[in-house]
Amino acid sequence: MNFGLFSKLLPEKDPRANFSHILETGYSCTQFNFSTMGLPTVPEAEVDILLCRSVRNAQAETGISIPVISGTCNLIAPDTTERKKAVEGVIYLIAACERMGIPRVSLCTGSRDTADMWKFHPDNASPEAWSDLEESLSVILDRTAGSGVSICIEPEKANVVSDPRKALELLKEMGSKRIELIFDAANILSGTEESVRDDVLKNAFGMLREYVSLFHMKEIYSPTGIQGGPTGSGLLNIPLYISLIRTYCPDAPVIVHGLNPSVSRCMEQSIMYLKQAEGGSAYV
Repeated sequence: MNFGLFSKLLPEKDPRANFSHILETGYSCTQFNFSTMGLPTVPEAEVDILLCRSVRNAQAETGISIPVISGTCNLIAPDTTERKKAVEGVIYLIAACERMGIPRVSLCTGSRDTADMWKFHPDNASPEAWSDLEESLSVILDRTAGSGVSICIEPEKANVVSDPRKALELLKEMGSKRIELIFDAANILSGTEESVRDDVLKNAFGMLREYVSLFHMKEIYSPTGIQGGPTGSGLLNIPLYISLIRTYCPDAPVIVHGLNPSVSRCMEQSIMYLKQAEGGSAYV
C-alpha cells in the first residue's frame, strides 16, 4: 500500500529537504501544502512559475509521489467577499497543480461559522448553505474546465457535506467526474458508539468506495485521551480500515495526519504500525 504523510507535519521549509525527510521516515508519498514553504495554503494570486518548478524538481529528485495538495478554504463562508476570495484562490491553486504535476486538490466543504471552517454551525444544514457550496464548486469547475486536476472533498460532521449520504447527493447533483472523495474513517465515525462503529465503517465504505481516490488516516480519541499520538494509539479499528482499503481500493494512497510532531518517534511508530496492519490477516 502507498502510505503518505502530510508535508506540513515536518519542520523543513525547503521542498527537497521536506520530501527527503518523509521518505527517510518510511512513507512513499505526501499530501503537499504550500504552508510547508511558509506560504498561504490557498494562494491569493497566481503562483510564481519558479516556485512551482522548485516543487516539481524536488519531487523528481527525491522520487516522492504527490497525489494531492491541500486547498482548504471556506467555500460557504457567510461573507460573500470571503467566499469569492476562496474560490479565486482554489482556481489559482489548480493552475499551480498543473505546473507541478499534482493531480488533485483537497477542499473543505465549509461551515457557516465565521471564525473556523472546521467548526459546526446549525446553518450548515440550510438549503442556502448547500446552494452556496454548489455555486462555489460550479464556478471552480467552469473556470478550470480544461484542467485535468480533480477536486477532492470528504464527509466531515462539522461541514456542509457532513456524512456519506450527503457526499453521494452532492456528487449526483454536480454530475462532474472531476469531483472525487477523500475517505477519512475518523470523520465518518466521530461521535459513533463503539458497539456499532465497525458496522458504520463498513456501510460507509460500501456506499462511497467507487468514488474515493484517496484515504486519510487519523486516530479517534476519547475526550480524555492524549491527542496526536502515533497511529494505533487511539480507538479506530485500523486493521479493519486497512483491510477494507486493501480489499477494495488497493491502489489508493493512504495519507497519515493528526499526529503531534513533538511526540517522540510519532511518525516512525505510525508507519511501522500501518505496515504491520497491512501484513495482517483480512478482517472484513
